[in-house]
Amino acid sequence: MTVIINKFVIHQLIKEKQEPALPLDLKDDLLPTDNTTVINLMNGILNAYGRKNSSAQYGVFETKDYKGQFPKGFKDYFSIEEQKDSDFLKITYESMKELHEKASAQPLATGGYIVFSDYIVDSVRFFLIAMIKQKDGYRIVNNKNTLNVEDLVYLDLSRLHQAAKINFDKFDSYQLADENEKNDITYLSFVSPLTQKDTAGYFISALGCKPGAPSQKLTMKVVSESVNFFRSKPNLAPYSDELKAQILSYLTDKTSSEPKSTAKLSEIENIARRFFPADDHDLLEELSDEFITRLNSDEVGIPVEFNPNFNAIKKLTRISYKDKNFVIDFDRNDLGTEQDDKLCYSNGKLIINQMPEGLIKEIEKQLGLIKEDGSS
Repeated sequence: MTVIINKFVIHQLIKEKQEPALPLDLKDDLLPTDNTTVINLMNGILNAYGRKNSSAQYGVFETKDYKGQFPKGFKDYFSIEEQKDSDFLKITYESMKELHEKASAQPLATGGYIVFSDYIVDSVRFFLIAMIKQKDGYRIVNNKNTLNVEDLVYLDLSRLHQAAKINFDKFDSYQLADENEKNDITYLSFVSPLTQKDTAGYFISALGCKPGAPSQKLTMKVVSESVNFFRSKPNLAPYSDELKAQILSYLTDKTSSEPKSTAKLSEIENIARRFFPADDHDLLEELSDEFITRLNSDEVGIPVEFNPNFNAIKKLTRISYKDKNFVIDFDRNDLGTEQDDKLCYSNGKLIINQMPEGLIKEIEKQLGLIKEDGSS
């Protein structure tokens, strides 16, 4: 992953549980983008984003019920041909104002350091807002042959508490798309441990983030990408067909339940874990983390939660064909090339074995092999 940092600044939102939010600590200058510490911090944030403890949801800006200024502010920033440092600082100040207002309305909300960055990773440009927090720890100091323990405060990058990321290219495509095309585009992602209605959700609420992704594409992709992941691992490849069957069964259950329920990336991960080596804990956790990180990545875009699509599941589980003279529909698992397969394909012919009794009677009746009363 090659990261080029264009602009970078850190502000502070000061808020403790059950306490009012204090005045914002806003900085007037950007941090140097060639500074080693800045680069390492940025890489740490991006490495955490989309991983197991910081999985992302995908969506767009809320345009109907949202009353804040961030979506408009970002659009204005995006529209500037060459953004100056002052343009970047302006949108960060606007964002901090929104965050301060939303956090103040939540008694249990807490603040933290808010990182803003305009950056490029692997030739794709993004705008990032991420909350990171300090964490207490200890360090051992060797002082004149005596080991001493000292208190230590450090930034916790093991997980992101709140974050949002906007893809410039996809945002541009969305602006140019018609209404139908917009339904297939998600240009932002966000990390939040809870939903917008909960205490920790003030962050994504302040920025106007709304979850939403095309369910049919997600349903197809979560199956194909999961299978591709297994096939890329020699020790998992033999289980790829069984994995596919179990994920499809899981998605089918979600669409057939009353009321219908959402599919969760964590539950799909649990299905995959059934095939990981149980006798090697480190490898199991490594594969699990790699699996969910791949599915939740910007390239694949499977969100932490989505609505599975019935029609997509049907396409993945059944083969259907219809013209004015012919209709056929059957389970893909019934098709094969062996003579004893339920549906055997050979040299342009489809042979039906194990025909249902009712179908046999209908055919024989049509051919006059049996009479209307069922006698031969």
